[in-house]
Amino acid sequence: AAPQQSGAKQGASLSDDEILSLVRSLYEGKAAGKAKVISALTGKGFTREEAESRIRTLMGQGDLYAPRPDILKVL
Repeated sequence: AAPQQSGAKQGASLSDDEILSLVRSLYEGKAAGKAKVISALTGKGFTREEAESRIRTLMGQGDLYAPRPDILKVL
C-alpha cells in the first residue's frame, strides 16, 4: 500500500485547472464565481478569510489577467 501524504487535504474534488477556471470566472465578474472560488479554496484547507485575501492579492498583482498554473503556487 502506498503511504498517505499527511499534509494533503482532499476536501474539494477539484483539479488545478478547475480552480483556475473558477478564478477566471471570478475575475470576469460573474457573481457565482467568487462563491465557487472561495468554496474550492476552503475545501483545500484555506479559511474563508485566507481565500479572500489570496484572491484580492492575485487581482491586485494583475495575475488574474492571464491565469496560468503557477498562480496555484501563490495560492
